[in-house]
Amino acid sequence: MNRSLVALALLMLPLLLACGGSPTEIVDGPLVFEGVVADEGSVLHSLRVTRRGGVRIEFVSLVAEPPVEEGIIPSLGFALGQLDDASGLCLASYSTGVREGTRLAIGLEEREYCLRLFDNGTLDVDDTRAYSFTVTASE
Repeated sequence: MNRSLVALALLMLPLLLACGGSPTEIVDGPLVFEGVVADEGSVLHSLRVTRRGGVRIEFVSLVAEPPVEEGIIPSLGFALGQLDDASGLCLASYSTGVREGTRLAIGLEEREYCLRLFDNGTLDVDDTRAYSFTVTASE
């Protein structure tokens, strides 16, 4: 097998594993998503919307390790989109920066979505950001 293909497959493995299995559906109460993003990294979550309408996304916590200097607020990039089956990438239709306390309200159609948290250029080597966010169906 071509070494380039093997290298590409190894690079794509975390993305494919992160979105593997069935997506999480909003049923009752908020869904909680948690994870850790490293320098130049990203994490994918999947979400199935079974009824057209709005969702509220709230970033409950965003913790920097090691802690950042006083006056600096830790942040990450956030994207919402469709998973491209051919590449395994989350093709964003919405993207923004988030920090602890960020609240988003987004209208969505019935379908499966990917939610991607990523280093927005604020992490250095060996830095991480632990995050927790909730997704709730709007009424």
